[in-house]
Amino acid sequence: MSGPTLPHLGEGLEPTLREDLAAVTELVPLDEGGGATALKVFLLAELILNRDLSRIVEIGVYRGRLFLPLARLMFWLQRGEMVGIDPWSAEAAVQHEAALPGIDLVEWPATIDWAGMHADVQRHIERLGIGERARLIPQRSEDVDLAAEFGDAPIDLLHIDGNHDREAVRQDLDRFLPYMREGSILVMDDIGWPSVRNIYEEVATEHQVLFRITEGSVLLTPTSGGNDFAVLELRPKSTGRT
Repeated sequence: MSGPTLPHLGEGLEPTLREDLAAVTELVPLDEGGGATALKVFLLAELILNRDLSRIVEIGVYRGRLFLPLARLMFWLQRGEMVGIDPWSAEAAVQHEAALPGIDLVEWPATIDWAGMHADVQRHIERLGIGERARLIPQRSEDVDLAAEFGDAPIDLLHIDGNHDREAVRQDLDRFLPYMREGSILVMDDIGWPSVRNIYEEVATEHQVLFRITEGSVLLTPTSGGNDFAVLELRPKSTGRT
């Protein structure tokens, strides 16, 4: 889907839950590094609820604007876990092929307090009381021991929003999809970026696109809040489980 008309997402959530997820989302401000919109949070929350998903994994937590509300949801449901993978390091955030207007993605990472950001996400987890359903893996996605972390049960929903260079995106897909199964949900962020678009288009020919939106500017700032992501349901070809 694309264009200015957006679906009324979140209507399938209990009003108190919807309000709670919105409040948790707003704990984390949007900035030049991005962040999920309420539309995205509600869409994924409804998928998790309607499809009884239990193991949710995010590559690229950043400030936690998606991680925290989805972890809150898993706590509310009292099932499964929300796993966040992010090294919170300037070196890992350097991107040579990806590009944003007005931001040098080679130099910009050195201006960010990554250790402080990681600590902030941990503090939010503690203050929200969701630690039993929220787990952070402070590593590059390429370094995670997937068999040890996810060999016992498949990933039900994977959100890819790590390094946006082509090779990094492709490597995340190649490594993580075998730990998913037919019917699992794949969310690819920033599909409008040139470094991501072609890979997304390849993936979209192999799996069922449930939802796609590229709205406004790809650059997320406190005033724009644009959406740029796709949600796909996996078919058997590249998954490791049935």
